Amino acid sequence: MAANRTADRNRRFALQFVSALDRSGVAAAVIAPGSRHTALLAAIVEQGFPNVVVLDERSAGFVALGWAKARRQPVAVICTSGSAGAHFLPAIVEAYEAGVPLIVITADRPPELLDIGAPQATKQDRFFGRHVKRATMVPSADEANAATWRDIVDSVALATTGKPGPIHLNLGFREPFWPDVAAQAEFEQQAALGDGYASTTDVTPDKFALPNVVQAGFHGSRRGLIVCGPQIDTGFDAEQRQAIRDLARGNRLPLLADVASGLRGGDTPELFLANYDALLRCAEVREKMRPDWVAHFGRIPTSKALQQWLFELEESGVDVWHINVDGQANSNRQSARILSMSATEFCGAVQLQGGPDTDTTWFSTWQQLDRQMALALAPHLKEDVCWEGAILAAIANNLPDQAQLLLASSMPIRDADSFAVWFPSDTRIHCNRGVNGIDGLIACAAGMAAAFPKRPTIAVLGDLAFQHDLGSLAAFAQLGLDNVTVVVINNGGGGIFEFLPIRRQTAIFEPYFLTPQVFKLDRACAAFSVHYDSTKSIAEFTKLLSPWPKYSRVIEVEVDRSINVEKHLEVWQIATNAAHSFLQQEVTHA
Repeated sequence: MAANRTADRNRRFALQFVSALDRSGVAAAVIAPGSRHTALLAAIVEQGFPNVVVLDERSAGFVALGWAKARRQPVAVICTSGSAGAHFLPAIVEAYEAGVPLIVITADRPPELLDIGAPQATKQDRFFGRHVKRATMVPSADEANAATWRDIVDSVALATTGKPGPIHLNLGFREPFWPDVAAQAEFEQQAALGDGYASTTDVTPDKFALPNVVQAGFHGSRRGLIVCGPQIDTGFDAEQRQAIRDLARGNRLPLLADVASGLRGGDTPELFLANYDALLRCAEVREKMRPDWVAHFGRIPTSKALQQWLFELEESGVDVWHINVDGQANSNRQSARILSMSATEFCGAVQLQGGPDTDTTWFSTWQQLDRQMALALAPHLKEDVCWEGAILAAIANNLPDQAQLLLASSMPIRDADSFAVWFPSDTRIHCNRGVNGIDGLIACAAGMAAAFPKRPTIAVLGDLAFQHDLGSLAAFAQLGLDNVTVVVINNGGGGIFEFLPIRRQTAIFEPYFLTPQVFKLDRACAAFSVHYDSTKSIAEFTKLLSPWPKYSRVIEVEVDRSINVEKHLEVWQIATNAAHSFLQQEVTHA
């Protein structure tokens, strides 16, 4: 009888738990197979809760991460007891830093089976340390009470409160996990949770009043500049993008939009300066185009040239205001000025429209400089020399409608920021910039594709990142995906290090930094029954991008590493010369 009661209680707990996830806005569950979480799996199936199964826990974590990014909703990832949950850590670290809400659920043994040498038992309460917003321990689900449910509810709500992030629920289960015959009593949906379950829907914040000194600084200056770096999670939402555009348009303020901001798209290209990375490599531009103030939204920009310029401006006394909801500085300067508010709140509070101090010449000069950069760079992005800047430009120019684009945090995100100038307005751009890792990218793309199976999904990564997550190719077949293209830029190892001084240390550079491999992508794809194409030509690569196929695939683009480095240096020098010539003409003209 006791066993039957335990099974019934496990079932009741699991059904209520899954109902709670559903009511809190959790989009789906990513499940790694096992035994200890049987009650949760059975409840998910019984209630028809959206779910997918991914065999490897590490891949499962990144699939959940990608799904949550694409849906802008929490996603649960579930595993059995023992070391299984430890494999979630890389995805959790990324989610914590990037502000992605994950509900991490690890099944556990009950208290009497811990610390006695029982198999598949370890200290799961300490798995994720400071990388989760909260860790809630439920010693045994069959003994859950009102206090237990309050802790669970509070934890789930915390995942989307303030800066979103992962929370950890460690749930102990006694055997038997599930009744052999379903319990006869109907599930009482309000039991245990009562009417007090809190929705995690965002509440409209009160209008934020800017400090007088900030308002005075904006209204008393002639030259303002807007910088949009990567936004936490998946970019600025539609309301924020519109507010920023309205502020820039109404006051003719130059707008420097990071590729990961989601703002490089739409029908207003005249508002945006997409070639700023090339521009700011010119010392004359940095000096002559100094603003009186800067409004910086989002995280630290991808462009190192822009990062350094913002730091120099702050150090020299220019008011650079960092505006974001998570209260982080997002600046290389320790004493940065922070406004903890959304882009929408800031743009509504500034109200600069029609101000008499706006310098229209300032905006016009920025626009002309941007056009000069576009003209100078265009021939090098269209010629059939296979280098990484041209690859990213080709991808941007040939994306299908409603595409999801995932950019690796090595060279792809940098080259996209520098050379992928514009995207269709319905493109969703993603990147794992929380900790800038290269791990889990294939799984993350699979999660995004599963979240939106009708949207074409393209992931751009290097050969080492591809090897790092090779096993996640299995997820394509497991999840039945026919909408994913993985572009692998094969530069023979860690090509990004070729741009660093360490490349001159020849004795250690190749074995310890470049780490070239003998790995064959075509054989790996064959092992996982994934379609494979390869090319060494930009023209041929462009043809492979269109039309979009009805199957998932890998495209390997082979790049000569030395030519790639030379081409980058060449185009940056051309850009600097073009900016210098334009500014000299401006001085002569004046």
